Amino acid sequence: MQFQEIVTDVKVRFEKVSTKAQDLAKTSLDTFKQANGVVVESAKTVAKSQQGVAKELFGAAKASVAKAREAGLQEVVAKPVDFLPAGKDQIVKAFEETRDTLVKTRNELSKLLKDGYNAIIVEINGKPAKKAPVKRAAAKKAPAKVAAAKKAAPKAAEAQA
Repeated sequence: MQFQEIVTDVKVRFEKVSTKAQDLAKTSLDTFKQANGVVVESAKTVAKSQQGVAKELFGAAKASVAKAREAGLQEVVAKPVDFLPAGKDQIVKAFEETRDTLVKTRNELSKLLKDGYNAIIVEINGKPAKKAPVKRAAAKKAPAKVAAAKKAAPKAAEAQA
């Protein structure tokens, strides 16, 4: 009879553990699917932005080459800056858009992964994860030598007087 009780107990425990494992796998998979969606959307946004700027720069370069052909070699050599395509503002704007998109993506992924982690902890422990204590920066103190020198300066002035 004891053997049968042990087998039954092991089966019950195994079923509990397998159920938790399945729930964890489902939560993890859902989190990664959401993260993938965020990354894909951000990649599409960056690609569209970069593609638009590339088209604009290519058009500006074609116009610049046509302008240089019409003007002739001597005029291009005399004033080469006049024949450079305008695109600095477009490149800077594209860079800023890309940076903003990546920062937004980082924030979304961070929040998503924290939420997924907390969901997994709740499933394992049955209670939410504790937040890590916030470390505050220590107050900066003047080095001991400087403080000692400041105290000694008035005494030295009195001794000389």
